[in-house]
Amino acid sequence: MSGPQHRASNLIARCQRIATTMYTLADHPGMRWASGRSVSGTTLDVARDLQTRSDQTWARFNELRHWCDKLSEQTDPEALQPLLATRIALDSAGLPIRYGNRAGASTIGLEELADGLHEQTTTLLSDTQELDTACGKIADQVAEVTSMLGAVELSAAEHGMAENHELVRLRDRIRPVVNAMLNDPLGSTGDDLQSLRGDLAIFADSIGRLERIRVDHPERLAELRGLVTELAEAERTTMDTCALAASKIANPVPRQLHPQAAALSDRVTAAQDLAVNQNWHILLQQLDQLKTETTQALRASRDLAVTAQTLLDRRSELRGRFAAYARKAARLGVIETTEVEQALGLARHLLQLAPCDLPAATRALSTFQETITTASTREDSR
Repeated sequence: MSGPQHRASNLIARCQRIATTMYTLADHPGMRWASGRSVSGTTLDVARDLQTRSDQTWARFNELRHWCDKLSEQTDPEALQPLLATRIALDSAGLPIRYGNRAGASTIGLEELADGLHEQTTTLLSDTQELDTACGKIADQVAEVTSMLGAVELSAAEHGMAENHELVRLRDRIRPVVNAMLNDPLGSTGDDLQSLRGDLAIFADSIGRLERIRVDHPERLAELRGLVTELAEAERTTMDTCALAASKIANPVPRQLHPQAAALSDRVTAAQDLAVNQNWHILLQQLDQLKTETTQALRASRDLAVTAQTLLDRRSELRGRFAAYARKAARLGVIETTEVEQALGLARHLLQLAPCDLPAATRALSTFQETITTASTREDSR
């Protein structure tokens, strides 16, 4: 094989390899973003650049292929040399000028043209892949959210919530965000979609709770009935304690309980009717609210019982201290002194009152203690 034949064979083989890359580019999903979609913003800028470079590369490739076809058709080795020496005129944009109707800005040889095309197609394929990867990532996120919305809408419709105001609001929010992201995938961060995904998940969870309440409502109702029964028992204990405190203490006035168990029991019965009618959405709200209110009422009842018992304990403590002070006065021999006897009488009177004034009794008891100390000191100094 002569030198020109070897060069021609190599050039034709390179043209075929470049052709493979060009056809890969033509069918690449990234080129559909560049040429087959209505895009804007950053994506439009990148797409235009890729399309311009692709058009230029195709023009240069077609020129190379034209001359390689001539080389393939040539059987005379001596005729190959002038063909291999062909120089292609390029305009200022780098596009081949074949018919001489425009002045060429430069010329380039066939092998140099093949070198440039190899580099251009390799870079263009890489950039197209990057575009497709970036846009595909956004498209996948959009598909995930729209699929999620479809599933939520289907579940909502099954529960009669197709026009739920929160679902309508989510639907109205999703449309413009999705359109904006698909129009300019490269200019999108996905933050808005992430927020929508979170809100959709919350709504989907509420639908899921409706699904669960279908199965769990007997257990939930039984739990509530048990809680209301516990509340009724606690309220009876609290009312007894408060009544005892009120009979023995006038100041501070013991708070009285306003029982809620009966009303809550009626509401639990009404919730059972909601279950019979399969009104799951309202039933779920009622069960949650009933549990909250019953738990709060139980805690309030127990707290009030503790408060009332604390007042009773304080009264018992004062009466115990009075007895201790009286024994001390007798032991010191001052119990029959006028001032001690008067202080003792006032403290006893206030503590034996029913109901009694705890602050007044406390002050009288302190006076009784101080009087004992004063009388004892005076006796010791004699």
